[in-house]
Amino acid sequence: RRFIVYALLLIVAVAVVHDSPPFTWTFTQEVPHRVSRVVIVPKVVKTPKPPRPQETPQPPTTPEPAATPEPAAPPKAPLVAPKVEKDAYGRVMEQQPLGLTEPTPVHPLPSLPAPKPPPRPKAAPKPAAPAEEAGPGIVDRLELPPRRLFDPPQAEHRQDMALLEATRALVQAKFTEFKVKGTVTGLQPGPVVTVYEFQPDPGVPVAKVLSMEEDLALGLQAEKVRIDRIPGRNLVGIEVPNRHREVISFREVVDSPAFRDPSQKDARSLLTLALGKDMAGHPVVADLAKMPHLLIGGSTGSGKSVGVNAMICSLLLRAMPNEVKLILVDPKMVELGIYEDIPHLWAPVVTDMKEAGRVLKWVVSQMEDRYKRLALLSVRNLEGFNAKVVEAGGQIDISDRTPNPRWPERPPVLEHLPYVVVVIDELADLMMVCRAEVEESIARIAQKARAVGIHLILATQRPSVDIVTGVIKANLPSRLSYRVNTKIDSRTILDSGGGEQLLGKGDALFLAPGNARPKRIHAPLLTEEETLRLVDWLKERGRPDYNRALLCAMETEDELALGGTEEVASAGDDIYDRAVAVVKRERKASTSLLQRKLNIGYGRAARIIDRMEDEGIIGGDRGAGKPREVLAGEE
Repeated sequence: RRFIVYALLLIVAVAVVHDSPPFTWTFTQEVPHRVSRVVIVPKVVKTPKPPRPQETPQPPTTPEPAATPEPAAPPKAPLVAPKVEKDAYGRVMEQQPLGLTEPTPVHPLPSLPAPKPPPRPKAAPKPAAPAEEAGPGIVDRLELPPRRLFDPPQAEHRQDMALLEATRALVQAKFTEFKVKGTVTGLQPGPVVTVYEFQPDPGVPVAKVLSMEEDLALGLQAEKVRIDRIPGRNLVGIEVPNRHREVISFREVVDSPAFRDPSQKDARSLLTLALGKDMAGHPVVADLAKMPHLLIGGSTGSGKSVGVNAMICSLLLRAMPNEVKLILVDPKMVELGIYEDIPHLWAPVVTDMKEAGRVLKWVVSQMEDRYKRLALLSVRNLEGFNAKVVEAGGQIDISDRTPNPRWPERPPVLEHLPYVVVVIDELADLMMVCRAEVEESIARIAQKARAVGIHLILATQRPSVDIVTGVIKANLPSRLSYRVNTKIDSRTILDSGGGEQLLGKGDALFLAPGNARPKRIHAPLLTEEETLRLVDWLKERGRPDYNRALLCAMETEDELALGGTEEVASAGDDIYDRAVAVVKRERKASTSLLQRKLNIGYGRAARIIDRMEDEGIIGGDRGAGKPREVLAGEE
């Protein structure tokens, strides 16, 4: 066998030297393991015709350069993988061509030509393309909450057109009965009410048509009937409640293009609020930055608290914690406490009225400070200020500039400023406790804070003139009235009647800035479970970064008189001992827990938590959403 192998190798060598026709020599005889480079097949096979010279991806194997008169083109086609077969022992072996002529393309086994790899690094500049697409001013945003956290909308309920036509005929009959001449020309069904268009005959006063509200409600056996003139048309709209009221879900509004499509005028802002749907079923959104403040009124059961929660969740869906900061004031301690410890908060939820008065005074000082910063960069609003900060790389150091009379001390480093939204759930309690300072602070904020990105949302159950004073109302052009008890309350909020004719459960009248007449809308339903899912999602991904200056302003006079941590840290401090007992009993430790149990401010509770950590009573902070470990034993 060894002799046969050597003879074959000698024949192949002679064929190559004498330029013999190409053949592939293969045999079927088995060989020992040490012969590993010969594949043996039972017959001789001629190779196919060689390809054309222009298709050769590699130069010939012969060393003579004269054999290839034309320069070889760079390889365009990928290399063909060698044929793989198995021998009698099951080993995978390569089939190698043994006899080749010059024009036959082969894979160069000794080495590849050196000049061919260098063209590949030329593709390296491709990663630079995304940098060109990302223009200046683009902020690296974290993940926003998904809309799937909210319940999907229910199936749309279509109104019975036969029933609507019967109601239309009944309305026409009632007008004829009371000798109000005119014609019901059409109807527009909606999710909550259906609008019947009535055209009075010439000579019929509109006041006579408007006085038919109670008579029509009695004749139609409806809870409430509201009649109002249709702007821009010679028609009067008669709003009759539907027998089957459609439930408007919050997700249905935030999924609409009006809320999330940047091409819509009110959907481009970080402060877009989802208000609900209009009478025709179209989504209604509004930009708080354009309002720029909102006054809300409504009696118990009108849907006011649900509407306020929908507005807060709208802000949480659109803005990151570094873009919008919230200051929540909740005198009832049950409405806004659900948002405790979300990353958008600039301070813990305020429940003490005197503390809320100090918070509003601090907001006024923050407004004045922002105006100084805007003046240093010669800009007119918050958008222009943040644009210049982004262009400068995130910070602007003005310490080397000429001393400015606005900053007698060392001027600060200018950084990005977030929007600030102050939400007060019950203005009446606040006005009863500290009326003078609250009214002054609200008036100053409402007059000047728009340009520096500070906005107010004020809600009250008692929209009387002693609560919503003329000074406050004059500076709050945007109004939202849910159902109120009397026409006087409606006039206090809207400067017109109609709020007393609403149905409740989210039915409202919205007076946008610049509009003379309010627009009827229906607020979405947002359940507590949906709000909790959003709050838990935010807590898992971040924790609040409270403003230290605001926390100091929230402390009571007694806490400020302590002058630091000496008295709090003393062993004989009664509040500290009570705090330790609370932590051992509850087996958890947090500043909000101490605030609720001991009725103290956030600053003092935070100092007590730090003291407990230093003394080894509790463990260190373990991150967002994870409570501190209580190391001390239970008493």
